[in-house]
Amino acid sequence: MTRTVLIIVAAILCLISLSGCSDDSRSLMEISRERQCRANMNILCTDQANYRDAIGHWAGTNEELDQYTRRSHPLTCPVTEEQYLIELVDDGYVIRCPGGHGSIVTGRRSWTGSGQDS
Repeated sequence: MTRTVLIIVAAILCLISLSGCSDDSRSLMEISRERQCRANMNILCTDQANYRDAIGHWAGTNEELDQYTRRSHPLTCPVTEEQYLIELVDDGYVIRCPGGHGSIVTGRRSWTGSGQDS
């Protein structure tokens, strides 16, 4: 009977430690997705600069950038799987994540200086 109790206690301890690991890995997964999202926005920012150099004005839509870069699939937020929002503003643009991971306003990243740069 004592052996059975020890096995049950060991199993419970294993489950507790594994549940802690899944929380850690989920946090790492969320951080990874946020960084990938911000990397995607950086790519769109670079695409905007190249588009403006070549065409003479900012692209107003994802489709314009995708066509210019010959991208076969639009970049999307890895969390929401939605396309980024692009808005033209006074001689500039805003690229915004639909999942709330930040934005870029004509090259200025909202997350720069927050200690979470990607």
